[in-house]
Amino acid sequence: KLRKGYIIMFKTKRGVKRAVSLLLTFCMVFSLITVNGSTVSAKETSCELTEGDYNYIELSDGTVEITKYISTADNLEMGETYELIIPSTLGGKNVTSIGKNAFSSCRSFSSVIIPDTVTNLSDSAFIHCHEMEVVHLPANLVTIGDSAFWDCAFTNLSIPATVESIGDKAFSAIDELTNITVAAGNTHYCTVNNVLFRMEDGVKTELVQFPIGGTSEEYAIPSGIKKICGGAFMSSGYLESVTIPEGVTYIGDNAFRECSRIETISIPSTVTAMGYIDYPGTFNQWTFHSCDQLTAFYVSENNQYFSSTANGILFDKNKTSILLYPCKINNTSYTIPDTVTCIGEYAFAENDSLVTVTIPNVVQNIGKGAFQFCYSLASIVIPNGVKTLGYDMFYACSSLTSATIPSSVTEISDSAFEA
Repeated sequence: KLRKGYIIMFKTKRGVKRAVSLLLTFCMVFSLITVNGSTVSAKETSCELTEGDYNYIELSDGTVEITKYISTADNLEMGETYELIIPSTLGGKNVTSIGKNAFSSCRSFSSVIIPDTVTNLSDSAFIHCHEMEVVHLPANLVTIGDSAFWDCAFTNLSIPATVESIGDKAFSAIDELTNITVAAGNTHYCTVNNVLFRMEDGVKTELVQFPIGGTSEEYAIPSGIKKICGGAFMSSGYLESVTIPEGVTYIGDNAFRECSRIETISIPSTVTAMGYIDYPGTFNQWTFHSCDQLTAFYVSENNQYFSSTANGILFDKNKTSILLYPCKINNTSYTIPDTVTCIGEYAFAENDSLVTVTIPNVVQNIGKGAFQFCYSLASIVIPNGVKTLGYDMFYACSSLTSATIPSSVTEISDSAFEA
């Protein structure tokens, strides 16, 4: 165990001793260490300091990053808010970065002005700031991290000319967002009719964010787009139809989550992945989670990784895995094809019409949450060969009165049958 003030000696093969003094107080300091001519990189942080309402650390370039907003202003009376002006310096040094979760869930300010010294907004920097109705992004901003402003409340968004990178879900679930603009001179991003795109060599290649506060009921993604970024359409309350063109290869996680009025989704032949990972054949149900009116998927017959049935159910190409049973299919019973060996995570989740589901004996794996919130499901027979009944598998299945569990099952999650 290391203690305060210890000296550690490193000895190379040549017999050269190197002494590194480690002072371990409330912080840890790591640096680059050269051993036998090789450079070993290590994380570098500094002691967390406090000035006014801010905790911060000094970065290796001599500037600082705000790590936490610690104002007691969040104790204001319900509904009382103010304008927050983030300082440009702390400890006499320029503030250049807002750290991960630094302002997470702060609900006391309705407007925030970020100083022009800031070039980086880390992941989730302002996530869940529900009262933030106005944001002023700094003129020298370069990077906006994943989920940086997820679930905020501003109507207008202006991206500076200097921005080079915007992470997934950076502006997702902002129900009021209707106007998105990009400053002239930005070579990485542009907008068309308030839809934010990423460009490569002046050509639009990725759809980053749709303004979900708008009232458009239909939208056709332009040709040339290869990627629909994570959270791009998330929480749209008006869209009923989105046309995905040939050429799109990846649909990111949460891309259509909680699109409460979309009824059908057509997947072109070029799509190879849908979910958290852009890897051929991968799928995550959260891409279309809680699409309350979804009745059918229509997958191009020429798609090499995914397929659908005549009644609109999503499968992998060979129909060995059932990926998603749309929650608005109103049938009371369903028999899973006997080609299926795997029921995907949350595959039947939130369908409140199904009373019975017949699972073929060849099924060996059932993903977590597979029948979560199937309120009408009354009985289920788990086939022999399934070993685990995982997390939330039948969570909130309030009508479930009969479950036949085979001897092959060796593990049942505490929440598998939780009401």
